[in-house]
Amino acid sequence: MGQIFYCKIFTTGVESTQHVESINGVLKKHLDRGTLLKELVKVIENELEKESQYTQIKDYYGSNLSVGLPLTYNTIFKEIDHLLQIHLSPISLSLQYAQMKQFLLYQATLIEIDQVTESNLIFNGIIEHEYDMPQIQLHEFLLDIPANDLQELWKIFYIAITSTSSTKPYYVIIFKDSISICTCMSMINKGMSCRHQYRVFLQSSKTMFHIAFINNR
Repeated sequence: MGQIFYCKIFTTGVESTQHVESINGVLKKHLDRGTLLKELVKVIENELEKESQYTQIKDYYGSNLSVGLPLTYNTIFKEIDHLLQIHLSPISLSLQYAQMKQFLLYQATLIEIDQVTESNLIFNGIIEHEYDMPQIQLHEFLLDIPANDLQELWKIFYIAITSTSSTKPYYVIIFKDSISICTCMSMINKGMSCRHQYRVFLQSSKTMFHIAFINNR
């Protein structure tokens, strides 16, 4: 992979600073608008939920190979990084940086729909709480989607299987309008492009990054 630049994104100081900046930003933005108290509480709850995701990803970082990966958001994804810095809050930006960095841990293969083989997705806990596990099977996701709406299908595998990584592949679907969705459901559930999509952004000319689909709060 060439020279590895060791850089740890998440530190206690950064997390604390981002917490204060994000909450203060939310308060200033909504108090200036004369937001009702119950609406303000809901907005703050959403911000705290993002911080929970941030902590979850930070903990995941500490248990896998990504801590030693080079920065990618200001090199490989420089144009995307520029857009994200303009539109995202500090915590949301850090969440996207985490996804960008981890794309190096995955490989992507372009496949046909008839090459897909899926075993039953069995999980006894709350699957939404699992960071590294597909949230839906491909055939379930595609049930009501016409086949001619699909442009490409990519199978995503983790390069180095560890005790914390999923052995099940992810699938990134690219539609005719260039929008992509992954079976990790990050775009739908969290309003965030995932590491699997960033892998495909680099390899496919059929898809592109859409800032309009990113949750900026």
